[in-house]
Amino acid sequence: MADKFEHIAATAKIACVILGYSDTSDFELHDLRDCKTTFRFGARLVGVFGVTETREGLQAQSAFNEALAPDTVSTLAAAFVEYVARKLFIAGAAKAGLQN
Repeated sequence: MADKFEHIAATAKIACVILGYSDTSDFELHDLRDCKTTFRFGARLVGVFGVTETREGLQAQSAFNEALAPDTVSTLAAAFVEYVARKLFIAGAAKAGLQN
């Protein structure tokens, strides 16, 4: 899986790793390029559930390690759209010289 992550990080415009616990449906998105090999929420070690990315034209795609409930996939998709919008806003602000 690490090879796939490296390939996606190198070729995607924006890429996130999906971390969390399937038993509680607690998930977080983290920039794939900034990933470490071990993640924790509090004191618990988290699992890697997949990746989501954008390519040219902001076409998104995701790959999961296990089947997730449709409502979980919808929630993750909405979180990724928000993440992409935030990244694009920050990039636009930096380009316009509006960053602190």
